[in-house]
Amino acid sequence: MTEKNEKINRGVLEDELKYPLFCCGSGGKSKLVAVGGGGGKSKTGVANGIALYRWCEDGIHVEQVGTYKADDCVTNVDIHPKKDNIAIIVSQQFLILDFKKDNTFVLLHQFDLIPEESNSNDSDNSSSNSSSGKGKNKKNSKQAGEKDGDADEKSVATDAAAEQDSAANNNNNNKKKPIKFEQFNLRYSPNGERLITSGADGVVRIWDTANYRLVNEYSHCHIDEINAIDTNNANTHMVTSSKDRTCKVWNLLSGRLEHTLKFEHDGKDLEFRGCRFLTGGLELVTVQFRPNTKKVKGCTHVTRWSTTTGKKEFTKQIHTMHNTCAELSNDGLSLAVATSDNLVTIVDTVSFRRLDRWEPHDFVITGLAYSPNNKSVFSASANYSVKSHQIGTGAKELDYKLIFLLALLILIVSIIYNYLIQ
Repeated sequence: MTEKNEKINRGVLEDELKYPLFCCGSGGKSKLVAVGGGGGKSKTGVANGIALYRWCEDGIHVEQVGTYKADDCVTNVDIHPKKDNIAIIVSQQFLILDFKKDNTFVLLHQFDLIPEESNSNDSDNSSSNSSSGKGKNKKNSKQAGEKDGDADEKSVATDAAAEQDSAANNNNNNKKKPIKFEQFNLRYSPNGERLITSGADGVVRIWDTANYRLVNEYSHCHIDEINAIDTNNANTHMVTSSKDRTCKVWNLLSGRLEHTLKFEHDGKDLEFRGCRFLTGGLELVTVQFRPNTKKVKGCTHVTRWSTTTGKKEFTKQIHTMHNTCAELSNDGLSLAVATSDNLVTIVDTVSFRRLDRWEPHDFVITGLAYSPNNKSVFSASANYSVKSHQIGTGAKELDYKLIFLLALLILIVSIIYNYLIQ
């Protein structure tokens, strides 16, 4: 039975849900933003699912238009750029939901990604169209919004991938250890024709959104978990960042690795967490970080790279705490970066000059999304809350040069005054 949502929050700047939130995505013809999370399968009584919001005309406020209940924690979510189709990860399955005008959800597709467990030494070094990704498809199963609130493409293996796999196997000393292949990331291509997924196995899979069939697989892109993915507007290149402290640029036409990016700070490579192509695809921005420890200070750097040469064009440290997530504005002119002290910093993508900074939540920020007009940033937190913030209304950055000059002027005036009265 299908029912409409009984409660809809109209024009709010913040909202609180019944479960912790771990992801955020935006898009759709109806200008939607979705957040997902939950308490998992453990008997905690904490729900699982997504909450869906629609941007109001002012591009600042949002209204909740629906919720969808899941069987397990939703670890990532993205929305098709042209349709109100929502892709979510639940356990080791992808669900594709269609959001209807009557505020209900239709389950279009549900399929297994890969086997739940696999042996790290049993993988083939070549990329292949894996039938393990073509699992069950369930269509047209309908669920109400809850009350709260083409041709197969030939896969091409890269020499670098083979070398990485060989090194990984040597490091394992032929020890076969079953590992879980959790999938954490998914992102629609700018034209919506492809859905790109990745996770702890270091493999990138590309799905045709016409039928959500696996059409390409890049094996061993990284030797550790992939934490961010993106494609350029022309769908000719893909970028991936990983916990292995590298960010890689891939040619989707040839299937080959073009550049491996590394960022060194204080003699050590920093970990990447965030990568986005800028408008035109000739440049990209990345976020690198180091966590704060007793021995070293934390940091977050943002860097602009040339996708033609793979060289750094400009970099800047924007904070002394490590970042938790990041997102690029729709026009590519600014970047929002959340850090572990629960702050969001907005910088422009030319000089990385700070445009705004604010503290939307009192706990870790897990997802960010820009409004369609780029006036506001929507944030999600593990403290069950979401907030919308109008850019430019945060606390102003102190101009320390001006403060220094004023202090110097006061000192000079004081000296002159004391001299005259003597």
